[in-house]
Amino acid sequence: MNRSYRKILRNRKQRIQRRLQPKNWEDQACPMLKASNIHYEMAGRIAATNCGGIGAMHLMVQRLGLVEDIDKHLQLLKVHLPYHESDHVLNLTYNLLAGGQRIEDIEQRRQDEVFLNGLGAERIPDPTTAGDFTRRFSVEDIGVLEECVNRARLAVCRAMISPERGAGRRRPKTLYRNSVGTLESHPGKAGHPRKRVLRSRS
Repeated sequence: MNRSYRKILRNRKQRIQRRLQPKNWEDQACPMLKASNIHYEMAGRIAATNCGGIGAMHLMVQRLGLVEDIDKHLQLLKVHLPYHESDHVLNLTYNLLAGGQRIEDIEQRRQDEVFLNGLGAERIPDPTTAGDFTRRFSVEDIGVLEECVNRARLAVCRAMISPERGAGRRRPKTLYRNSVGTLESHPGKAGHPRKRVLRSRS
């Protein structure tokens, strides 16, 4: 992170801490919420979105190799006009991450220019196309997609226990992976080697 960004965040945190410090209040004649003389302007070059971290999330997904893994193993489309399997899967996923609750909420993402720019996408599938994609899945295809996600999870865990992270950080010593693909970190006993155990759920 840029040093100037750290300074800005630190100053903001200090300001809010000062505002929230306990005080001996006297009886107030007016309500606390008393905003006035507020002006709103629309910038021509600067835009914002309520899910600004979506670009960083997609960058992580790319670095984990999940995009390539999905496109390699999940074969649901004969041609890509213009979307790949990973586009559809991530479109549905990012809709949830951005606060969407239904597949129809994808249309809000499609109309958000900043959201599209954050993903580096000219466009994303509309709700109807997304729904058609989900109906292509068989039980076996769901298993294939789960395994793609599981491999990405293991890549995250390998990064967590990598010596390159430095001795100053706590690292998990034992990793458990159950039958539904959930990874759990446990401290383990001193001197025991790190391991991954396949554990079924009763």
